[in-house]
Amino acid sequence: MYKMQEESKRYLKEAARHLQIADHMTYVTFPIVNEKKLIIKIFEEIFKSIQNSINSAIYYEFENKNLILNTNQEKNINNFMENIAKTYDFTEKEINKIKNILEIEKKHRKSSMEFIKKEKVVIMLDSLKIQALTIEDIKDYIQASKNIFLKISNRINS
Repeated sequence: MYKMQEESKRYLKEAARHLQIADHMTYVTFPIVNEKKLIIKIFEEIFKSIQNSINSAIYYEFENKNLILNTNQEKNINNFMENIAKTYDFTEKEINKIKNILEIEKKHRKSSMEFIKKEKVVIMLDSLKIQALTIEDIKDYIQASKNIFLKISNRINS
């Protein structure tokens, strides 16, 4: 039991670190350098923060016997999102943001190409479909990530 509690806290600490990096890059670094490629780097930090926040909650719920761990991480996240996320008072909008972030990251990993077009980073998929990210999208994802982190942190630390 104690090991799971430590694991949960470790993930939460990592989530905070990645969220702080994303926030700093968005509101301090990006306006100074105005390099659009930073949008992808910031998005990756947001993804890592969300992933670590959810992992923290998964270990917490496992410790409290509300969730069964699976060897497949993606199944753990899906199980959490479908069955337990509501108990953290996540809004429907926050749940959709999480799903969207996870989906974009999956697309980004499988992407054959990415490029800058005007104020957007465009991720080209194998099917020639595109996924675009703007700095406004990033700011929206950071705000959602902060809310999600706080809800998970409050429940784990209460």
